[in-house]
Amino acid sequence: MIKQHVVLGEAPRFTPADDEPDVSRAVQIFSGWDDTGAVAGRLAEIRGGLLPAPGGALLRPALADPSQSSTPDRLLAVDSTFASLASLTADERQAVRAGFPTATVRRLSDYAPNVTEDAVRKSVMAPLHPVPRSVALDSGGSDHYRSPDVDRMHLGGTDRQPGSGIHGACGWNAASVAIAVTALAARAPGSRGKAHLT
Repeated sequence: MIKQHVVLGEAPRFTPADDEPDVSRAVQIFSGWDDTGAVAGRLAEIRGGLLPAPGGALLRPALADPSQSSTPDRLLAVDSTFASLASLTADERQAVRAGFPTATVRRLSDYAPNVTEDAVRKSVMAPLHPVPRSVALDSGGSDHYRSPDVDRMHLGGTDRQPGSGIHGACGWNAASVAIAVTALAARAPGSRGKAHLT
C-alpha cells in the first residue's frame, strides 16, 4: 500500500457525480478497480511484482471530520495497492517515490477531470518502507510505525500494518509503539521520569 496526501486548489468534480450527486460528498471512492477484469489484471500485476498504475481507495476524511483541514473538500488521501516494497531495490523505491505522485494525479483526472498537476497545491507521500505485509491485525514490529525521516514521528495511516479498513488497528498499533517509546524515555537516566509525545 502506498499513501499519498494531496491538497487541491479546488474540490474535485467527479464525473460520476453528474448522474449521482452523492458521489461529490462521499468520504471514500475507489479508482482503478472499475470492473472484474481490471481487478483481475491489477492483482496479476501485483502478484507478478510489477509496478501497477495507481488505484485503490480515494479518501476524503476531512468531509467526515472538518477539523482535519480548513478546506475539507480539497484534501485527498490516496491509498494505492502496490506490489510488496520489500521486493524492490532502494533505487526502484526512489523511482516509485519520484514518479508515483504524477501518476496518481493522472489516474485521478480519469475520474475528476479538473484534477490536474496544475491544480495540486501540495502533495506528500508517506515514507516507503520495505516491510513485508501480512494479512492479520498484528503490529508488524515497532520499526514499521516509526518514520525513517523524522525523529519521534510515528505513522498510523492505512499504509501501516495491518492495512486499510475501518478497524482502526493502524492507529492503535502506532499509538502503542509511541506510548512504549515514551515510557522507555521516561525511565532513562536523567529524564526525571518525564517524557513527552511530540
